Amino acid sequence: MTSQHDGRPLAIQLARHIEIKKERVSSVAKQLGVSQSYLSELLSGGRAFAAAGDELLRGVAVYLGLPAVACMLMAGKLRPDDFIDPGADVESQLRAALEHVAASTFGMQVAVNSEILQEVPLPVQHLVVLLYETTTGKMLMGARHWTWTPSSLRDARQE
Repeated sequence: MTSQHDGRPLAIQLARHIEIKKERVSSVAKQLGVSQSYLSELLSGGRAFAAAGDELLRGVAVYLGLPAVACMLMAGKLRPDDFIDPGADVESQLRAALEHVAASTFGMQVAVNSEILQEVPLPVQHLVVLLYETTTGKMLMGARHWTWTPSSLRDARQE
């Protein structure tokens, strides 16, 4: 499942990181196990990160110091709503969650309000809510617990 973008957010993040670390694309390509020309095409937008293999994205995640799922999101392989209960009204829950974050002590400390949060790109809105939920332990998006252990999956198939 891919999102509507081609992975440019990941390309931009990776290019910035390479620039900040003052590394050569050839060196990073070698670390990632790809050719310099392929990595250059990904960085320039000539090829889409959305079509890149999962192992490459995991390597990029390690290089950037990010969880692999974050790189999958930036690459366009996953969408933020892939993590939400399919029956949920995501838009209204997100709007309410952002209002809650803005009114919280965290929101006040960084001087944001719900209007500011509503103007940022949708993936950033989801990330803000996810960070808040992770930090506080309070679920705002009506998420439910899914059990993905091997035994629970086996039990579910037997029902």
